[in-house]
Amino acid sequence: MRDGAEQLNGRKNGSDEKCPPGFERVLVIGLEPSVGPGMMYGGIRPAVEAFLKDKRSQQARQNLCGPNGTDLVDRLVIVNAAGTREWTDLGKTLGTPC
Repeated sequence: MRDGAEQLNGRKNGSDEKCPPGFERVLVIGLEPSVGPGMMYGGIRPAVEAFLKDKRSQQARQNLCGPNGTDLVDRLVIVNAAGTREWTDLGKTLGTPC
């Protein structure tokens, strides 16, 4: 997650890739079909939201934020066998600190 967010913003070491100004920064994460509890049966949205909101997931939330508290990602997309889920308001729905 960190590498993708950094690359979208031109912050990944060894890469000059960056999302052009005016384009949406979309981070897509593809999961294996059976990753996590309830992922196979449509429970992906509540499971991911609970994971990212958990206090033990502070590092994961911070990976979506820049050093000055700005969002590094405009849209988070997670794809697995249960389907595709998207989040755009990461601070409100997932508890990111930016």
